[in-house]
Amino acid sequence: MACAGPQMIIKQLSQSCTLSCWLAVGIVALLASDLTGMVRWPYVFVHSLWHVVAFSYAGAVVQASSRGAVVEVPVTDMLVVGLGNPGLQYEGTRHNVGTKVIQVLAKRHGVALSATPHHARAARISIGTKSVIIAHNDTFMNRSGKAVASLCKAHEISDPENVVIVHDELDLLPGLLRLKLGGSEAGHNGLRSIVSCIGSSSFLRVRIGVGKPPKDQGAKWVLGHVDDADVPLEKAADAIEMILESGFTKAMNSFNRRTGS
Repeated sequence: MACAGPQMIIKQLSQSCTLSCWLAVGIVALLASDLTGMVRWPYVFVHSLWHVVAFSYAGAVVQASSRGAVVEVPVTDMLVVGLGNPGLQYEGTRHNVGTKVIQVLAKRHGVALSATPHHARAARISIGTKSVIIAHNDTFMNRSGKAVASLCKAHEISDPENVVIVHDELDLLPGLLRLKLGGSEAGHNGLRSIVSCIGSSSFLRVRIGVGKPPKDQGAKWVLGHVDDADVPLEKAADAIEMILESGFTKAMNSFNRRTGS
């Protein structure tokens, strides 16, 4: 086991010592380091004074900070989660377009997505006046609700309308982008998991079209790779930013009436 450093020792001692205790510590330090040596008394006096002042000041500072320390936790206004599957083999697949949009947002805002205890990689950004957590699940798609529920709990988001889910959509032609509030899961395992875990379907959705698969090839289709040029990643990021800056209704009216987007 590693030895405790001076700051840790001081902090531990400060919790049980008064200021007079720290004065005593300074005097003990004097006796241990100075009086055992054959030095002149003027030097001993000056050096002892330094010990007493240093230890007394350290004790007073640590005691004050331990009594009055306040840890500020940023308030999170909204949560944006892109859905996908973890692992290199799933990168660039149709099922992972939601994850890709979150990566675009992170790059756009100059933040790194970091591992969290909430089954997701996440980062905090500011858009307009809002403080926002952007994330993508580290679970498989059919368990993505576990990540969303954990993030909601950690950041005290109780209203599902403050949650934006970005996902692939079979019912939209490739390249199309549509926004939606609530609705059914339409056979999407990620949406089904989220509804089950948070107990509501009333979250906001950014739906990215990947097209309908050939008959009986649904799983193979969504796990197939798609070129980034065929996916409106930047437009999806634009839509999310408009949701956060101007509200969902304005963003929906803007993006849903666009043709070819």
